[in-house]
Amino acid sequence: MLKTDSMNEQLISVSRLSQLELNTSVISREKYGSFVCKTGYAKVAYSGRHYIIDAYTIFSYTPFTLIQIIEKSDDWDGFVLESEIDALFSILSEISIRKRLFIRDNPCVKASIVQYSKVSELIASIDKRVSDSAEYVDSAFLFAKLIESLSGALCYEILNIYFKNSPLAEVPQNREDRIFNAFIISLFRNCHTQRTVAFYAAQQHLSPGHFSVLIKKLSGKTAIKWIEIITVLQIKQYLGREKMSIKEIAVLMNFPDQSILGRYFKNRTGVPPSFSRRLGKS
Repeated sequence: MLKTDSMNEQLISVSRLSQLELNTSVISREKYGSFVCKTGYAKVAYSGRHYIIDAYTIFSYTPFTLIQIIEKSDDWDGFVLESEIDALFSILSEISIRKRLFIRDNPCVKASIVQYSKVSELIASIDKRVSDSAEYVDSAFLFAKLIESLSGALCYEILNIYFKNSPLAEVPQNREDRIFNAFIISLFRNCHTQRTVAFYAAQQHLSPGHFSVLIKKLSGKTAIKWIEIITVLQIKQYLGREKMSIKEIAVLMNFPDQSILGRYFKNRTGVPPSFSRRLGKS
């Protein structure tokens, strides 16, 4: 994670696509992100749609979405870029809502070799500066501004590619894919009040047993595990709001009281909600 002590603000994180395993689920929470593919290919599920991400494809996602790697080649590699909402505010505020919605609805574009090279060079430049950060120990503010400028340039390059190139079409889905995607979308909407497999199976007109087997086959995780993942994610999101008490969160998440919410959270994360909240502030 590229982070400057003087500003105490996360600017952008850079990791490798090759680190994302098959069936990996990336939940963006309060982040914008992009997959910048260099080699190989992957089939990715995003907001109920499927896309192929292969060489020189750039795929961008918005906050509070789930991305799942459902198929990939052994040589799939490139970069994963992520930024917090606040870090991109000044850049995004300059982009019209119409253009922002365009990217949300058309998350995949194919870059030219020249365009990909410009993005790759900026990523390498940021990485090099961070590796040499000790050289800026007496100029923390200047270092922060340098990284901020390079990160901004990287964002503008990616935006330029989206607005210059034609979006890639989604890949057709089969019935099983549609069932899984409908489950995840419903789960985001209903996890506050519905946390049983039977509820989500009924929405698909399937028995709980058949539904569970199907979800496990498609995603590598059971239906109840997905319910727990999204529920915990929602609790963590509320814990990030300092003015919201754990008692208020319990009410919003339809738990009988805060102690039951606490046990649910600790059993699935290993730490109580209060400790998780402190970690989030550190």
